[in-house]
Amino acid sequence: MFDMHNDLLSIAYRSYTNNNYEDLKSIYQILKKGNINYVTANLYFMTREEMQEELGDKYYQDNVSVIEMFKLAKDTLNKYMPDINFKYSIEGCDYVSVNDLVSLKELGLTSIILVWNNPNRYGSGNRDTYGLTNEGILFIKEAVRLHLYIDVSHANKSTCMDILKLIKEEKYPLVYASHSNIRTIFDHSRNLDDEELSLLKEVNGKLGLVLVNYFAKDIDEYIEHIKYAIKVLGIDNVMIASDNMEIISPIYKSVALLPYEEITSYLRQALSQEFNNEQIDKILYKNSIELFRKEELL
Repeated sequence: MFDMHNDLLSIAYRSYTNNNYEDLKSIYQILKKGNINYVTANLYFMTREEMQEELGDKYYQDNVSVIEMFKLAKDTLNKYMPDINFKYSIEGCDYVSVNDLVSLKELGLTSIILVWNNPNRYGSGNRDTYGLTNEGILFIKEAVRLHLYIDVSHANKSTCMDILKLIKEEKYPLVYASHSNIRTIFDHSRNLDDEELSLLKEVNGKLGLVLVNYFAKDIDEYIEHIKYAIKVLGIDNVMIASDNMEIISPIYKSVALLPYEEITSYLRQALSQEFNNEQIDKILYKNSIELFRKEELL
């Protein structure tokens, strides 16, 4: 399986700052057991107050150096998981300047998620209503120039639509939503409505459906999200995301729709009632691999 969104870079940086790598070793064993060979590893940022509340003072000090944190997290992750195929993402660009993007790209950054749940100088997440700011437009255009992937998950509808419209104007193919579900099925502001899905389809973007009960009631409903996404976007544009942090946060054990190591086997069995093996392979990993091959065409 290709997990389109897992906060492994944040976990790796947390392990580095605590000088304790048992979490990474445990996650590595779960990945291997679950036949999860590809992961988009994410380093996330929020407002300073939220970061301290969620992750503690030691994790984020007064001066946030995203470039340094990204390098340390990536090196740590690859040391403890040398045979996992990673793509690297930053979620919430609150502390990333336009000028930082060149250095981050050189260090191996694959994609950006412009906002987390709250507004920042570039746009807004699902806890506000405004769209891309002028700074946000310049930021996205620089990411496009550098051939970074643009991930619209977490953006509110205004920001999401503004990004997708800009992507359409630029005729830019490197766009997706890594971990968002279907609002028609489950009404949550983090899920995409039909208008957003329609524009995502217009730009040939892909959608990663997330296995968390904040965004899908249960695993049976999650399968309905997959079917709906395929109906709207096509079989080639639907992917899977865990957004799983259960190894370091007990709350995730209660919100994850499936234990991490059981995702691949369960979905293969559940999807086999309606889809053939080739289609299931596309959903589980081939569509994700094809997404990241698009950069080779630029």
